[in-house]
Amino acid sequence: MLAIFFGGAPVAAAAELIQPFYSRNLNPFVQLYGLPAAEGATITPEGRLDARLVLDIANNFTNAAAEAETIVIRGETYRTVLALRYGQKKNLELGIDLPSISHSRGHLNNFISDWHDTFGLPKGDRDTAPNDQLTYQYGEGGNTMVAVTGAASGLGDILFSAAVPLWEESGKKQRALALRAAVKAPTGSTLKLLGSGSTDVSLRLNGEDRQTFARAKIAYFGSMGAMLMSESDVLPNRQRHAVGFGSVGFGWQPFSWLALKLQLDG
Repeated sequence: MLAIFFGGAPVAAAAELIQPFYSRNLNPFVQLYGLPAAEGATITPEGRLDARLVLDIANNFTNAAAEAETIVIRGETYRTVLALRYGQKKNLELGIDLPSISHSRGHLNNFISDWHDTFGLPKGDRDTAPNDQLTYQYGEGGNTMVAVTGAASGLGDILFSAAVPLWEESGKKQRALALRAAVKAPTGSTLKLLGSGSTDVSLRLNGEDRQTFARAKIAYFGSMGAMLMSESDVLPNRQRHAVGFGSVGFGWQPFSWLALKLQLDG
């Protein structure tokens, strides 16, 4: 993802513009779980409360069959998250993510089709499928295991988190490493694909370097971690109980109010 970030931060705080994108995989069968969004390696200072409100929108389209399996993912998912981080102590940050999830028909379908036409991109059968419909469905052995065909919205699975700093270079926070842990509680509806019904626990390392290429006004960041999950109520026979994840990215900040960032998540 490549984006331009505009902000009103003063010059002294300009480096804060180069932070990881706080976004998640919005495949309706993936966003159920507690994969945490990428974050920086500098934790919230003691006594301070930081808040961010993030809206992610994904237009999903997949229509495939293999042996006894069929899957149809056609629609849009909106995820709005209020993420709060509080510096409980000098070396301890506590947080909570409160998500609101909405599945709806594809409002962006026409725009995406026009975009593909304009640049000669393949449509992947989008032009032959019914337009503006919501179908999130998985079948196995001729039986429908999951089906969401009407608009659904509500509270998702709440995520609780904590972070501690592991290393900061000379206290300048130009190079830093932090350990972050999170627990996802099963608070969202599984029938509506708003939650997984599982309790997920993750642990990850977050690092950042603002010093090496400081003269070029470039900073880079990365993370890697693992997540363990209890049994899900959504396709438990297709679930993995342990997964690895990570991200890497960098940003260039030519002006105090402008940053260009590139990030890859896996």
